[in-house]
Amino acid sequence: PISPSIVPAHVSDVPPPSIAGELALVVDADGEVRSVVSRILHAAGYRVVTAVAGAVAEHELRRHRSEARLIVADAQSTDVARLFTVAARVVPRAARVVLGSGGLTEPSVRVRKPFSRLALLEAVHDARVRRSEVRPVRVLLVEPDMDACKLMQAYLARDGHDAASATSLQTARSLLDAVRFDVVVTERTL
Repeated sequence: PISPSIVPAHVSDVPPPSIAGELALVVDADGEVRSVVSRILHAAGYRVVTAVAGAVAEHELRRHRSEARLIVADAQSTDVARLFTVAARVVPRAARVVLGSGGLTEPSVRVRKPFSRLALLEAVHDARVRRSEVRPVRVLLVEPDMDACKLMQAYLARDGHDAASATSLQTARSLLDAVRFDVVVTERTL
């Protein structure tokens, strides 16, 4: 939980995010944490949707897929890894902030509990900067193993890239004739 002495009463000294009105999804099993994080983000200019965890969070993410730009989730939630996997497919450009510490390997920015308003807003800013620095690229994966292609596509999509796959050289050549790719990943000579 969050100590009231750690959460200042006003955020007037913290500049709002550069894009006001963005939608943030806040996921935490602790209602007090959800409430505090929601108030901080709302005061900074975000529109906020909250969820306890699990299927409700995934539903809200899918429901707001066209407008969600930030996900703040508790590291201790058993569903946070799944939520971020779904987010990678549904809203790949959304910034991600993890509250607390845990074994999650998802690329995101962490802020430890208990946290101040400033610490949370700095983490949000850092996460947004990280996501904006990634320039999406179009990748062609040439690999005979379709499962390997799907796995690589998932990793690339998680980071906002567009990936196509070909399991044969003939298919790869056809795709290269039809589409401009920034990167081609293959062990074979085309």
